[in-house]
Amino acid sequence: MALESASAVGFNMITSTEKMEHDTQQPRCQSCRDLNVINLPPVDELRKCTSFAEVEDAAKDGCLKCDVLVKVVRHYYPKVQEQTPIAYIVRSNSHIPPTVHLFKSLNPYDWRMIQIELLSQQGRLSFQIRSLEILSVLDTPCPWADMRVSSHITGNTGSDNAVAWVRTQVDECMNKHTGCVRLEPSELPTRIIKIDGPVDVKLHVSGSEVAPYVCLSHCWGTSNMMKTTTQTLDRYQAGITWAALPKTFQEAISFAHRLGYEYIWVDSLCIIQDCVDDWRHEGSKMANIYRNASLTLSASQSPDSDSGCYAVAPTKHLSQFWSFTGPNNEPYDLYSRISINHRSFIDKKLPLLRRGWGLQERLLCPRIVHFAKEELVWECFERSTCECSQIRPYQAKDLGIAKEEVQPRLWLRQSLPQMARCWHLIVTSYTALDLTFPADIFPALQGLAKIMPSQMGEYLAGLWSETLISDLCWGAGPTSRRPEQWRAPTWSWASTIADVVWNSDFWRDETISPVQFAIVVDASTSTKGNDATGELTSGVLLLRGRGLTGAILYPTSQQQQQSDSPEIYDIYLCIDYNNRQAIFQSTELIDHCCAYWDYNPTIAGSFFVASGSPALVVKLEDYVSHYSHLYRTLWLVLIPSKHDASAYERIGLIVDDGTLDAAYNNSPEMDIKII
Repeated sequence: MALESASAVGFNMITSTEKMEHDTQQPRCQSCRDLNVINLPPVDELRKCTSFAEVEDAAKDGCLKCDVLVKVVRHYYPKVQEQTPIAYIVRSNSHIPPTVHLFKSLNPYDWRMIQIELLSQQGRLSFQIRSLEILSVLDTPCPWADMRVSSHITGNTGSDNAVAWVRTQVDECMNKHTGCVRLEPSELPTRIIKIDGPVDVKLHVSGSEVAPYVCLSHCWGTSNMMKTTTQTLDRYQAGITWAALPKTFQEAISFAHRLGYEYIWVDSLCIIQDCVDDWRHEGSKMANIYRNASLTLSASQSPDSDSGCYAVAPTKHLSQFWSFTGPNNEPYDLYSRISINHRSFIDKKLPLLRRGWGLQERLLCPRIVHFAKEELVWECFERSTCECSQIRPYQAKDLGIAKEEVQPRLWLRQSLPQMARCWHLIVTSYTALDLTFPADIFPALQGLAKIMPSQMGEYLAGLWSETLISDLCWGAGPTSRRPEQWRAPTWSWASTIADVVWNSDFWRDETISPVQFAIVVDASTSTKGNDATGELTSGVLLLRGRGLTGAILYPTSQQQQQSDSPEIYDIYLCIDYNNRQAIFQSTELIDHCCAYWDYNPTIAGSFFVASGSPALVVKLEDYVSHYSHLYRTLWLVLIPSKHDASAYERIGLIVDDGTLDAAYNNSPEMDIKII
């Protein structure tokens, strides 16, 4: 275990009896208020208490808690000034101890604070830029009754201690988690790396053998990474020279070997990369390959195959041991450390977490360990944690859709609209990530598509036949654009490069069932191979519904200059109804009547749309907002196709407040072909 030790220092020890009285009586120390919530106002506020010099004086006078604060702060920040103000964050939950803030300036509201967190069983109180953690030691006296017991990081994510930590997580997951699957050894993938020794590996062609295996999830990077091709296939089956393997592969194989696994699946080595047929065949098995793996090793902080998996944590994050003794030699121990900032992991700033292919790899596997910058992070269907134990389950959901939401056993209890919202969240998470090759838009998602419940119907260009009207209500972000090469029909979210969202899913009052106004007459797609979830060559949608006509207009240069947000309010959709005109435009306002454009049609090129061009809007669905409690309707925005005179192409989506309803009711029903 990676620990640092500090010299023992003495103070006046508080006995258990004194501690109990101390928690119920007036504070003995007016400087720190005994760091007890009940001695501070039980409201959400920042309360200036005293200066650091006063806390030092109180420590000299025998206050145990002031003594701890002084020594820990001085250790990490030896230049702390005597006039530095100290304040406390007090929360309305009186069961959680306060957080102490030391400010780097005399202004107690200066954001450049040093935060000392006395971690309770409920977890830390807030997430600041810099913070210290003070934790108790198992089975030793502690003046804070609810303080969390220390959880140390190994300090090196490739160490034997790190391997032992992962083994503990795997054993607990398999034996104690009711929400996780205890996998029996499964049939090996077509090809897999066989580990015969620490540096002895080869590409093994399985003959339906049954054995446990792990997967490697990694970034390919831009370098000429090691791959299996038709020319190297036979050679790799005879044996792979250890020195020829890139560092990321070497470290993943070593880690898997030390965990006790004999097989590891690596995509670039186990799929013949210059054989389109093999790539499509093996790619179509991706869901089962990851779902049947006992564990996935995720090289999350590595940008390519040469950077390796492992990382060494800065010394400041290692647990600092403090040993104190009272006047009667009573032992008192604490640990302290600088908190690990998990934002790079939670905000998907690590290279692999930005990769589109990585989403299904993370969600499909039953359990995954991330090699992050300072520590290992664990995810399974029941638990998300890390070595320092400070990543909370709700933080893991910031990665997008959480693993526990992608479980077929849960879908058995869900309604069709709930399943649709799950898929929408998958797509929203996916489209926020990066793809090196835009043509991978469907292949990189096909593993997840294959595990969706059969009640969703037929898979159609990233949408589903049984929920197609709701699925069509997607909207694209403000920086959306069309890919240079066709990859999907315009009615599919995959026809645009954008962060795609279903805003109605967020604002809809789920107690009120939506009404759908269009009917799907027919929908079909054609694929390049035999897999309906793979790359497409065409797609056609035939809707029956009612529409209103209008025009797409662009503001004049003067109007553009007068706009508060010229980069947003630059396209208008004008709809004529009942001798009046409704105008829709882009907006950043939430739950608001507006237009979402699939791309910017004002840019010259093959997708340019001239100002004044005709448009057709088709009413799809309605909802009542739980946010504003207002009625909203969703309409497709279509323009005549340049490629098929009998068809339309989608260009956007509008949100209306019912203004167009009267005109809609008087409009004729029609069949609308969209390509």
